[in-house]
Amino acid sequence: MEKKPELLVIDPSIIRPEIETFHLVSRLSPVAVSFHLPALEGMDSLWEAEKSAQCIGALVVGSAASVREKREWQASLIRWIENKKHPKFPILGICFGHQLLAYMHGASVVDCGKRNIGFRTVDVFEDKRLGLSAAKVPLFVAHNDRVDELPEGFELFASSELISIDGLRHKTLPIWSFQPHIDATEAFALNCQYTDRSEFHQLELGNSILHKFIRYTTSQFIGS
Repeated sequence: MEKKPELLVIDPSIIRPEIETFHLVSRLSPVAVSFHLPALEGMDSLWEAEKSAQCIGALVVGSAASVREKREWQASLIRWIENKKHPKFPILGICFGHQLLAYMHGASVVDCGKRNIGFRTVDVFEDKRLGLSAAKVPLFVAHNDRVDELPEGFELFASSELISIDGLRHKTLPIWSFQPHIDATEAFALNCQYTDRSEFHQLELGNSILHKFIRYTTSQFIGS
């Protein structure tokens, strides 16, 4: 039987799964989406997904963990990502995922010195593959760590006054990452104790970038 295409949402949560991100990706994706919890449940579900479906891309999202902790589950996830790096397998890292991709390619990740929560204006660069035009965009952030240098094989994709490396893209492979939560929903922001609902309409701007990645990843499987 022919395997059906499936997009993987990898949630490295160590306390509470961010189910809101999975629901958002599921709404935006025209193909099936599966949810994986390597820190809480191990890597087995990812290996099983590869047996039962045609895995076409992956999102590695946020976590309260730090890559500086060097946990065993992080090493296992890095090995899995290394095995999936391919010109036809898009990968998107968000927050922790952004830091993990940078770390595994040789960049240092450091403590910001304080918790960053709220919206900040980010310069997002043009990307023809994703159909993104250069723009200054208010994006939601919730993080303690930051990437401190460009990793090998990557170039800058987004920057802000506060965080110089707010986004990365691989020079040859379909790999992108953002420090801001382009996957953030109202429920996510509230869970982060951010309660200024007057700003929540801006979440759609980040979500639109996420949608472009999903459209890029799934387009060859839906004929558009």
